[in-house]
Amino acid sequence: MTYNLLNYRNATSYCTFTQNNPLTKEQHLKTIVQYVQPDILVCNELGDAPTNADFILLNSLNVSGVNYYVKAPYSNNSFSSLVNAFFYDSRKFELHSQEVITKDLSNNNLVRVIDLYRLYYKDSLLTNQSDTVFFTVVAAHLKAGTAAADASDRADAAAALMQFIQNYVNDENVLMCGDLNIYKSQEAAYQNLTQGSNVGIRFYDPLNQPGNWGNNGSFAQLHTQSTRNTSTNNGCFSSGGLDDRLDHILITDEVRDNLDGMRYVPNTYHALGNDGLHFNKAITDDTNNSVPATVLSALYGLSDHLPVIAEFEVERQQIGVDENTLFAAQVKFANPVNNFLELTLNSANAKNPRLRIISLTGAEMHRGNMVKNAGNYSYNCDVSAFAKGLYFIEITTANGLKSVKKMVKL
Repeated sequence: MTYNLLNYRNATSYCTFTQNNPLTKEQHLKTIVQYVQPDILVCNELGDAPTNADFILLNSLNVSGVNYYVKAPYSNNSFSSLVNAFFYDSRKFELHSQEVITKDLSNNNLVRVIDLYRLYYKDSLLTNQSDTVFFTVVAAHLKAGTAAADASDRADAAAALMQFIQNYVNDENVLMCGDLNIYKSQEAAYQNLTQGSNVGIRFYDPLNQPGNWGNNGSFAQLHTQSTRNTSTNNGCFSSGGLDDRLDHILITDEVRDNLDGMRYVPNTYHALGNDGLHFNKAITDDTNNSVPATVLSALYGLSDHLPVIAEFEVERQQIGVDENTLFAAQVKFANPVNNFLELTLNSANAKNPRLRIISLTGAEMHRGNMVKNAGNYSYNCDVSAFAKGLYFIEITTANGLKSVKKMVKL
């Protein structure tokens, strides 16, 4: 879940603690979190005091018997009064490392830093197999505003992120979360993220509904701001009702296609509290049965943004030796291989099998998802460009089966 908390513990001239009481906001967040029960929570727009995330942890997350949420270390580089925060379920994940992007490609300060958190799944077999799924979560809060200069700042931040991922991020499973303040898919920032020059490093929008989202009723189901129409607490909350899609979760192709042990669950992406019937209305206007009344009230009271939620599945490691031995025997192909690999998998127990070809040096030469035909699976690929020698064919499934076969290329 990603959520802009609207000046949480960040008092301004137009948004004081009287108009935007942090204690009330913490209780609202508690209600929302207890309803959603997120495994990961990305928050934008906290005041820059390092202890602010502690208040959320203490008063909104680890309450009512819950004690497993953990926060990532605070990060900022002093040029913004608003920061991100990151929380995760420590029963399921471990934070491996984190990075921060502070400069654009011209070495100018970003409007706000971009945080990257690398985690791994705490697989029950991790101690025995010493292998698990890694992934990176990007937390970003890009420049707000409709002016050309604002859009340029967003584009610069997006370009800096993509370059950083290319240079430093080893994971293929990457999620980008946050208030991106992008008003349409044609905007340069969105294009930098989804249509960059490096085709191997691009984000994918799970909703896949390009267009001019702002103030457009055709995209009413996508909008994340504003929860209010006219009652703005003296200008602290934005007005106008739901009419902008500012908050996003973007994913890499590998997550979309389940190529590296993590996949997006189709049709789970949504803005909590948006029933698609409140274009230019407050979420509490008329009838809104998308969430319980207590949650709807909390969403209205906490922020002028709605949280965005998506579900993901992480692949477990291989299960039993006997079962994997049987699975390996069901993998058939002619060996040695000349120019074309034709492989079959005669297994009714395999779930979403995927194939990789790996060289002796560990380099990945090819990958893809196997095709199901009449209860069995097959995979064909051209290996004519491969050098003569020994390779490994690795087949893994979403239910933990694994086979590694040697392939001799003539």
